[in-house]
Amino acid sequence: MDFGRDRRYDAPVSATLMKLFRILLLIVAALLAAGAVYLYAGNAVPEGQPEMVRLTPANFLEFKRAFNAAKDQVRMIAMMAPTCPLCLGGMSALQRVLAAKPDPQLRVFVVWEPVLVTDWTAPSSFTLGRLADRRAQQYWDRGRLLSKAMGEKDKDSIVWDYVAVHPKGAIWEDAPPKPSFESGRVVDGTGDLVQALDLALKN
Repeated sequence: MDFGRDRRYDAPVSATLMKLFRILLLIVAALLAAGAVYLYAGNAVPEGQPEMVRLTPANFLEFKRAFNAAKDQVRMIAMMAPTCPLCLGGMSALQRVLAAKPDPQLRVFVVWEPVLVTDWTAPSSFTLGRLADRRAQQYWDRGRLLSKAMGEKDKDSIVWDYVAVHPKGAIWEDAPPKPSFESGRVVDGTGDLVQALDLALKN
């Protein structure tokens, strides 16, 4: 017989362990549900935007042509990773900037690209919805073709969490033209971007 053990404590301990186990199961279920939503929610863009384009080596020239076709407009390019919290915050910040500037002479190119290990699939509808402006065309650049065209040589030189402004008349010839304004870590502040857009739109 076990005379050294007080069984009065068995039930409370077992109940506590069961409660912790149920909480753990709920957390795992919630994470799985969130993952399923991300994977299967589709890649629908916000209302009024053209369908998302998946860039490949075969159609990358279409991006260059679209950029040059808008040479009479100011063009803003944003390059973000779809599962980066800072990038998502930056994209929301850009949406606020665009909402305050309804000028039809502004064209927006949003390029989502894989940078983090979690960026293994195209952005979901939820992610694409971070930027709802109707002047935007959104892209999924799985091969980071634009970043490489802009000088990416290794992981340390990937162009991401990035925004640039190109003035009217800028043409992409052999390489992307130098922007009149560019900035990284977009979520940290968009004040300089606002000024750059104001200047470009006045000219």
